[in-house]
Amino acid sequence: MVRKKMADLKIKKRERYCAIPNMPGEEAEAISLLTLKTGQKGIVLRIEGGRGACKRLNELGIIPGTEIKLVNKIQYGPVMITVKGSKLALGRGLAAKVFIKRKK
Repeated sequence: MVRKKMADLKIKKRERYCAIPNMPGEEAEAISLLTLKTGQKGIVLRIEGGRGACKRLNELGIIPGTEIKLVNKIQYGPVMITVKGSKLALGRGLAAKVFIKRKK
């Protein structure tokens, strides 16, 4: 039984994203942070990226279950967001790895 648990941990370690367990039907609602319009809010569902991207976003407070508001988005520059009352600027590459559920 202990070996089975260790095998499960190894499989989870190799996954290429940080996520919370999906509720039925949530997978279809997951959109990239870049698809939000200015002023819209969303809740982080998962982060698709390597260990470095997940670590960086976790340090900034962007973890699954967190509410994000898009403050400003220009065509080729960074994306301005609000997380837990703090304004952050994310590069477009890093922002594209954050998948959210649009909040109504």
